[in-house]
Amino acid sequence: MPDSKLHLIYQKCRIAIAPLRYGAGVKGKITEAAHNQIRIVTTSIGSEGIDNSTEAFIVKDSPIKMAKIICDLYVNYTKLKYLSNSGKVLIEKYFTFNNAKKIILKDINNLFINIELENLILLSINI
Repeated sequence: MPDSKLHLIYQKCRIAIAPLRYGAGVKGKITEAAHNQIRIVTTSIGSEGIDNSTEAFIVKDSPIKMAKIICDLYVNYTKLKYLSNSGKVLIEKYFTFNNAKKIILKDINNLFINIELENLILLSINI
């Protein structure tokens, strides 16, 4: 589906539901919904690899608890707005170009520090 059509669907959507039962790493469904500021209800599998300190999504593993929170959330506009804003914070905190660049540069810097330390250790052994 083209992004333009998907964007129109997201504009009409109140809640994204991702009852994932298996998978690994960061889930595109979750980050895409957060990017579009859609409130998210998922399972612990759906939330794997994503820091939820921003409270961008709700995690429920029990089908009954998930159904209840979805029904409660659907009519709770205050909570919907809070989750929507939290999704935006999540994306800005972890999934922007500038943050990816900072992480990569930090990793490269750490790599060079480790190489320099290894060289110092090798020099001290040869002395």
